[in-house]
Amino acid sequence: MRKRFKLLAVLMMMTIGFTLTGCSTYTSHGNGTMLVEHNDSDDAYFNFSTFDGTKVLKIKASSGDKMKYTGALDKGNVTVYYDNGGGKKELFTIGAGENVDSSLEGLEKGEVNIIIETDGEASEGKFTFEIE
Repeated sequence: MRKRFKLLAVLMMMTIGFTLTGCSTYTSHGNGTMLVEHNDSDDAYFNFSTFDGTKVLKIKASSGDKMKYTGALDKGNVTVYYDNGGGKKELFTIGAGENVDSSLEGLEKGEVNIIIETDGEASEGKFTFEIE
């Protein structure tokens, strides 16, 4: 009976350990209307009528890849960050009536987390990201 209990305890600890290591550092949360999202391994977009919160998208890069990105916003303020194996860094900030069309070169191989954060409610936002 004791051996069975020890085996069960070890299996439970291993399961919990594997589950915790699979958790992402960044999570999406917030409220919005007419949210449209697409997320593949090499491209992603996030469009909304209204949004207040954080949206996380994930794409994959090969060493030296370039990420092309665009952003447009009617009202509010949004800051977009990325994490490509080295911590969260600001990619761009966009305010009401502004547009962004640029690229980031020299990505490392691996997952690229794209973190879109609003500063209060924002409206009519369109954000695209593509690995080239």
